[in-house]
Amino acid sequence: MAIISRQVIRIIAAGLCFPGFAASESLLQELQRRADNEGLALLHIHGSPVMILRSNGEWITQGNPRELSSAWLSNGGAAAVWSVHYPLQHSPWSCASPLIIESPGNLGNWTLPGEVINATAGVSPEGKSVAFYGTYKPPGSGMLNTMENRSKWVNGLMFASRGTSVNAVFTNPMPKRPDHLVSSISWSPDGSAFAYDYQGKIYVFDVAGKASRVVASGSSPNWSPDGHWIAFRTAEGMAYAVDASTGRGRDLFGRRQILAGVHWSPDSRYVMLSERLGFLSNLLHLRSPLWDGVMLVIRVEDGESVPINWIGLDSFYDNGFDWVSDYRAFMNQAAIKPIVPRCQ
Repeated sequence: MAIISRQVIRIIAAGLCFPGFAASESLLQELQRRADNEGLALLHIHGSPVMILRSNGEWITQGNPRELSSAWLSNGGAAAVWSVHYPLQHSPWSCASPLIIESPGNLGNWTLPGEVINATAGVSPEGKSVAFYGTYKPPGSGMLNTMENRSKWVNGLMFASRGTSVNAVFTNPMPKRPDHLVSSISWSPDGSAFAYDYQGKIYVFDVAGKASRVVASGSSPNWSPDGHWIAFRTAEGMAYAVDASTGRGRDLFGRRQILAGVHWSPDSRYVMLSERLGFLSNLLHLRSPLWDGVMLVIRVEDGESVPINWIGLDSFYDNGFDWVSDYRAFMNQAAIKPIVPRCQ
């Protein structure tokens, strides 16, 4: 079920080399091998349990070692930003909900000063910078929801780097409509900019220039690991991409509709998306009419695709999933709980 445009395959795959992969190996065989040997998978970490979707379609669920916390991963999971939450019995009035940024290698972890609630976040691949949308409570602004405290809180899209203060991209009152929220933040590989969606538009914010520019209409942007493409869902429900340098756009998968975003694998070898299925197509293929879509992994170099999960009408599609190069190593690291004052 190859659905990716051959022209786009040639453009995206041009110049890419994937050593170590047998030409005769099917996509399903390749994903099975990589899931077993490398731990290549997609993670959904927003409360408990953690959902692990191995790249061959096998589901694993396990308890969140950080209880009710949520995590957003950079491509490959080398860096992560955690919004730390604890159950009510853990003294909720004295426990902050910090954003903790976990950097790869020996770069060390750091904590955003203050507290963020109702967060959507994104972290740069090296873990140096974080961007988030939500309500920010600066240090010393109070935790309780009182009028005096609220006057010191800031709601909107903000960013910060290690050792710097928090800067606002824009601020606004708490929006009442879901389409007025920032639902996705994705950093460029070099950490110089990040893409986000807001009120039906895709923006790119340049950190050095501290300015945003509109690049397209749509939602759920995801910057490719090679830095070339920003993929997203259009207002018409189709997968699209813009060249991050030139701004030129390209339809990715014809007129087929997707349910959420386009997710690049850590090595840019695959994308994962959820394709919408119609009632008639379900009947023709002897599928249940209750299926709303199917999660696919597509191999970029040749367009081969495999279904890895069927999506029911009441499912959450692929929202909140991030690729990780080795889910076992990631979960082992997550089991080492960060130290949050007054909450241990």
